[in-house]
Amino acid sequence: MSYSPDSRTLATTSRDTTTRLWNTVTGAESEVLEGHEAAVVSATFSPSGATLTTTSHDNTARVWEVRGGEELHVLRGHDHFVTSAVYSPDGSTVTTTSTDRTARVWDPESGEELHTLRGHSGPVTSVVYSPDGSTVTTTSTDRTVRVWDSESGGQLHVLEGHRGKVLSGAHSPEEGTLTTVGNDGAILVWRLG
Repeated sequence: MSYSPDSRTLATTSRDTTTRLWNTVTGAESEVLEGHEAAVVSATFSPSGATLTTTSHDNTARVWEVRGGEELHVLRGHDHFVTSAVYSPDGSTVTTTSTDRTARVWDPESGEELHTLRGHSGPVTSVVYSPDGSTVTTTSTDRTVRVWDSESGGQLHVLEGHRGKVLSGAHSPEEGTLTTVGNDGAILVWRLG
């Protein structure tokens, strides 16, 4: 599930291959987004709330217009399940994660793939942008955290310290601090400055 930035729309995903948009004021269904060919596992609104990116076990992500529900782009490139999508703070890019061991950076306006972030030896479990959007951080079942330059797609850091799968990461609102959590029970805080 995901709320729009103004909290007036809720997106829900389903194994029935659809994403449904709901008006949170009235409770009424406003759109049914159809196009995926397998379970839809995540939905993420752009910072403006005008578009939504969904990810699916059909190995694609899709960008939709929220008002009207039109499918704008099918993001193809992953070789296995696409598990999540996160927009950059300014909405100019969206990064998808996959069990194919990559994350991919896309232009949501054109649907063009800008970068493939390769380096993990296991499924990528999460992605997060730094507050200023200059870096993208990925976590993986391979026990590593990787920090990438969002402009070039180049790898900047490999952070090792977890003894199990790294499940997610979060940047503090102030630049330079990243926190990760793993299934090893550890919460690690990293200084990136």
